[in-house]
Amino acid sequence: MRLLAAPGWPATEGALLTAQPRDWNEELQALREMPRDSAAARLLRDRALFKFNSDFAAAVRQGAVEVVNGNVMSLNPADETRSQMFIWNNIFFSFAVDSRE
Repeated sequence: MRLLAAPGWPATEGALLTAQPRDWNEELQALREMPRDSAAARLLRDRALFKFNSDFAAAVRQGAVEVVNGNVMSLNPADETRSQMFIWNNIFFSFAVDSRE
């Protein structure tokens, strides 16, 4: 677990303090539009895309764990567990449903 805290606040395990959740789609589109006309520009763009993909994968992993552990409130709590949907860190989650059921 990472320990993160804002200045003046104590660090707590698993707590992530951010001013505003990331807009993953907007950020990805902006990175895709970065110039590629020189080797230096391509390198900068590729590094930024790699960092973005790494951050997104980490957020998805953490979000999936939080959803499975029941730490994220469902958008539709009255529905069956397998039909529930979740939003965590601006990422949509739902449980996989076996179509044979």
